[in-house]
Amino acid sequence: MNQGKAAFDILAILSGDDNDLLNTDVNQIMDFLQEHYDGDIDEDDEMEELGEMTQVELTDRFRRAADSFRGDSTDEDIELMMEYTRENIIGESELPDFKYNLLLELSQSWDFNIDELVEERFNEMDDYKLEKDTEWDDDLIEEEDEDDDDDFGADDDDDEFDGFEEDFEEDMEDR
Repeated sequence: MNQGKAAFDILAILSGDDNDLLNTDVNQIMDFLQEHYDGDIDEDDEMEELGEMTQVELTDRFRRAADSFRGDSTDEDIELMMEYTRENIIGESELPDFKYNLLLELSQSWDFNIDELVEERFNEMDDYKLEKDTEWDDDLIEEEDEDDDDDFGADDDDDEFDGFEEDFEEDMEDR
């Protein structure tokens, strides 16, 4: 199995929906592979073949692809695949058991700690959410600053409140 084919199998199997492997963004995978790896792949035929496999067959094919990729690759190649996996496969929520088990297989073959990879990704997502939630809109802040000048005595026009205390006291007495 060549490096590109092995990479395709790994990413296609990991990217697939648990209920339907064919529900995969093959174009995204192919763009990544064409940018980084050699090999001609007929993604339609490959996806059809993968879609007909049982989970046991997929796991076996995944193991073979992981071992083959490891044998044909440099540490940099593996780092690229791990980066793609971290950014595009490990999502915001918990991983389904099948995918987590496949990633465990991959971590054993490629000698990395999957829990650290998953935790790193979840931390990135938390940091992104926090950053997104706390971004400041400079224009809005400037507008609020201008409004604040009016609220804190910059304009000493208190005419609108003249007699307010007396009216309030009278209302309270009437009740």
